[in-house]
Parts: sequence; structure tokens; C-alpha cells
Amino acid sequence: GTLSSAPGPPPYRLLAQRQLVGLMLIVAVKATAASHVQNAHVNTIATGALGTMANKGAIGFRCNYRLSSLCFVNCHLAAHQNGVAKRNQDIAQILAGLNMAPPASAAGGAVLLPKQHDMCVVLGDLNYRINLGYDAAVQAAKRNDVAYLMKEDQLVREMGSVHTPWSGFTDLLPKFKPTYKFDDNSDVYDTSEKKRVPSWTDRILYCPRDPLHRGVEVVWHDMVANVRTSDHRPVLARLNVPVKVADPERRAAVEKRLEGLLAKSGSNVPVPHIRCSSNDLGFGRVSYLTAATRTVEVTNTGDTAVELSVARQTGPDRDPTDGAWLRVTPSSLTILPGRKATLTIAAVVDWTSLRWAVNERPFAGREKGAFSVCSVVMLAVRAGPAMPIMCACDIELGSFGVALDALLDCGCVPAATAFAGTPADGEKERAQAQETYGQWPAVSKELWTLVDALARGKAATTRGVFGADGDDAGADPAQIRRIIRHLDTSRAPLNIDLNGQTAAADEETADGGRTDDSNSPVDVDAVAATLHLFLRDVQLAVIPPTHHAAALQAGKLKSDAAVAAVVKTLPVNHHNALLYLVSFARFLTRPEHTTESGLNAEALCTAWAPLLFALSPQARPGVFSGAATGAGALALRKELEAELQAARQFLMCLVAGKPELGQ
Repeated sequence: GTLSSAPGPPPYRLLAQRQLVGLMLIVAVKATAASHVQNAHVNTIATGALGTMANKGAIGFRCNYRLSSLCFVNCHLAAHQNGVAKRNQDIAQILAGLNMAPPASAAGGAVLLPKQHDMCVVLGDLNYRINLGYDAAVQAAKRNDVAYLMKEDQLVREMGSVHTPWSGFTDLLPKFKPTYKFDDNSDVYDTSEKKRVPSWTDRILYCPRDPLHRGVEVVWHDMVANVRTSDHRPVLARLNVPVKVADPERRAAVEKRLEGLLAKSGSNVPVPHIRCSSNDLGFGRVSYLTAATRTVEVTNTGDTAVELSVARQTGPDRDPTDGAWLRVTPSSLTILPGRKATLTIAAVVDWTSLRWAVNERPFAGREKGAFSVCSVVMLAVRAGPAMPIMCACDIELGSFGVALDALLDCGCVPAATAFAGTPADGEKERAQAQETYGQWPAVSKELWTLVDALARGKAATTRGVFGADGDDAGADPAQIRRIIRHLDTSRAPLNIDLNGQTAAADEETADGGRTDDSNSPVDVDAVAATLHLFLRDVQLAVIPPTHHAAALQAGKLKSDAAVAAVVKTLPVNHHNALLYLVSFARFLTRPEHTTESGLNAEALCTAWAPLLFALSPQARPGVFSGAATGAGALALRKELEAELQAARQFLMCLVAGKPELGQ
């Protein structure tokens, strides 16, 4: 694409445009320099609730410009005055988890992180605040006392810490007044009841990888004071960054000299060889949203430098032999003769690595409720023999990342227990349920438990639980983990916090285990975030792929009758789950509740549509994460945005309309 409406050749060319919820990254290059840009690629990462929801996260763009590699990362980190630790955790997750490797390489397990580029620039709403009271900060900002405010700036303090996640970065220190938070269309700092402390939340930092790229010149760095369409003020900067450029004459001389050396060596060219400290890795038992990590030491045992790339085994879709559960860092290595290097290999259980679980059912007699998977990490040595590393782990199945049908088959039995049960256990449970309740549950225990906790926790009248005010819900990851553990192992309702007294983070016991606090009090923010994770990661989604086309068409028509017709054709367990959620949504958006919570049907349907239709970035990685690029990808993303709009309208018909849904 081009960026110009004036006649004549456009001065800039559009390289990338990507959105992740409230984040957007647009990258353009001068038309005269476009021919020097190669290997452009975009990817995204979410760092919201439990490190996966996309209300916070980053969009990364990388390319090669001439002989230098560049990476730009637009971030939105955790909010709130006391959220420094979560902000540090977010940026650490982004820098260690945002894979900028090209799609073909990433599919084979390759990893290319932002700081592995010659120059990495991080920018965006980093949300670091000023550690002053509201009145003191406002008065200092009014008199433009930048030096006084900077002494209390959280980012400046964090960068000076020995434990900083910003190691290697240089901050463009502001010389202008704080850019956050202003009243609407005003130059007055926040006068709402929250009275946020004026702060420089919007920052730009850069990290050069080697001395050649450290000569960065900051031409200018300023805020745009007259743009008042947001409670933030835009921040702009112009940097002159040195890049590597080939010298044709010197390159030709080196090539000629190497050709001469190769001719002299004849057939005695040394063959690369490596040795691994282990070729067989066991990761033990791993469960949902947990990881087990192992390291492998690779030694160059030959007489020449070794260049190797790392790939993981791939298999058929929804097949456990696929190595989607493996993460390898780094993706490539160069090792000199006699030297060693370390590979980090992690087993990670999330939605993508549990796709095979769509067909798993409880009470199947599986030993200890775990599914044993094996895959291979292959070390490909350039001009030398390949080296395989066998990897195996036992994946524990539970409430998350499995199919709705499987959870309904569990009945009232905790999922972890049910997946370890035998067919006889299942028959016994069915008989007991019939005797106690007169019927088998119509919706899964997990869905009922989460909705019940939200209702008892007064989520309907609490502002911000579902992001109604646009601010971060602030869900505590430790509480989310406790909720998941409770759903996996207990029949009891959640212990919802009604008095502002939630349990402390998990504590280790003397033997290295965890304290049994799975039903300690949890707040409604954590329960709401867990519900979103549950809906997002359930296999096949509440609206399954087989019904997407009909449901989206009904949404486009905005027809209650068409929507009702689609709902009636859903598989029974999906039908019941959808009606249960719609009933809860109608409860949340009653007028008397909306007045207190600020949550309306449109906002709730916007949040739930990508979860119920599996249209979230995590569910469509090939499109949202940058695996597709170019004009075709832009058209595809527009098509998916249209799908999201149709999905929202489908839910709006159910929540705000009056379709005849039946029972």
C-alpha cells in the first residue's frame, strides 16, 4: 500500500498495519528506501489475565534494512498506580515470548526474539506512573517541574534496578509535562473521582545489540499537546540509527581470498560435528497453562565452526504427535570449535497444544488421568549430520482446553478425577446423579460454578468487572490459578470474596509443594477473567465451526428469527451452554444493574463474541499473529473483522433481542 493522497509518486509505502484490541502498529518506509527492506514480518502476543488475554500485550514488526535487523514493539502494559510488578512481568513476557521468526521457520520451532535484532525499539502505553500524591504531581506538572517528577518516575527507578526487565534499553527521558491523564477534550489533569496521578505512561526506549548500533541520535522527542481526542497525549520521536551497509570492493576481496583457501584445502574440508548433553528429555507431568523447562548443552566437537538451526516435529492437525507443546530457544546457533552453547526446551500446555484433546473423554481408564505425548526436536547442522532430541511428557487433562462434551460427561465429578476414572466409575457417577438430582447436569460444572460465583459476588453491580469503564480489570494471576485448580479438583462452589479479603499468592510448603489453598477467597475480577479463559480455550467453541457460517449470516441479517433458527440446530451441549450464558448476560445487562456497573449489552457482546466463536487472536494464529502477510493478508483480516462484527450482532440479537429460543 501507499501513504499519500497527493498527485505524483507517493513518498511513503505502507509495510505493516496490525491491531490487537486497543493496540495498533503502523509501519511505513520512504519509497526511495523500500527496496532495501527485506523479510518484513508482524506478530502479536497477549499478556492480559493470566498472561494470555489480549486486553494487554504487544504487536511486533521486524525487518532487515540493508544489513541490519530492526524490530519495533508497540506495547500496552498493565495499568494502575501499584501495578509495577505486573508491568515488569508483562514486558519480560513480551521480550521472552514475542516470536518474530518468519512463519515457515516458526512452524518448525524457530524462535527470534525482539532483543536478538541489531536494534529493538519498544514504545507505547507502558503505564509506568509517578510515585507522588495527586495534588503534588498536578502542581509540579502545572509548573513544568520535570526534574522533580522524574525523581519519582517508576520506569526510571525500574531501569536502575539490578532485577530490571529493561536490561540493555535506553529510555528517551521526557523533557515535557506528563502525558496522562487528562479530562475529555481538556488540558486539565484527571478530576474524576479516581484522580489518577499525572504520569509519563507513554514512552519510547531502544536497545542496540552491538557497539556498531549504539550511536543513536535523538533528533527530537516531544508530546503533541493540541491533540485532545484521548485522555493521553501522543508522544513523537525522531531517531537517527546507524545500520550496516555492504562495501562491494572489500566483500569481493574477502570472497576471492576464501575461494583461494577452499581451493588449497581440496577434499580435506572439515565436517561439522556436535554432541548433546542429552538426546532424551522427559518433562514429567504438565497441566494447563503450566510449563516444564529443560536445558541441553551442545558442544562443537569438530574442527570447524558449526551453524545449526532448530526445528520441532510437526504432525497432522489435532494429532498428539505434533510438537506444538514444545518451545525451543534460541532457534539458531553458531558454535566455534571446542565451545559449548545452551538450548532451552520447554513443554507448555495451552489451547494450541491441547487440540488433540477434542476427542478425549473422561472415565476412559487412562492411567492417572494423563496423556503421554512424544515429539522430536531436530538440530540441523549446516553441511553436517542432524541430531535428534527425543522429548516426552505426560499432559494432565482437566477443566480447560478440552471439549464441552467431555466436561458434560464428567457430570459433577471434578475433571481431573474424571479423566483418571474408569468406565465403571462413570456408570457409578451417573447412577448417583440420577438418584440425587433426578437427571444429569445440563451445563458443565465448571461453567455453572463460574457463573454462580459471579452472581454471588455481585458482578452485575460492580463497575469494571467486564471492562465496562475501559480500564484494566486487574485480575490477579495467582487467584486465577487457584480457581482453575479448584475447578479441576473440587465439586464445591467457589469461595467468593465479599469483603475485600482475598487470599495471598500461592506459598510453597517445606517439601517444595504448594499449600492447599484452592478454595481460598477469590474476587469477581479473577472469576470473570477465568470465565473468559474457559470460553476462549474450550475445544470447538460454544458456537462450533460447523455452525459458524449460518450464525454469522444470521448476525449480518440482524434477524432474531434467523438467530433463533441457528441456535436450535446447535449440538445439545453447545445449545445449553449458549442459553445459560445468554441468560446470565441478560441478567448482567438489566437496566437496574447497568446503572451501577456501566456495562451494557453491546460492550458485553463485544467482549464475548470472539470467545464464543473462537475468533480471538489465539484461536486464529495464522492470521492474527502475522503468519499471513501482504495484500491478501490485509483482505483476510478485513474479512475476519467483518466476521467479528457479525458475531457481535448475533449475540446482540440473543441478549438484547427477543428471539424464540425454546428450551
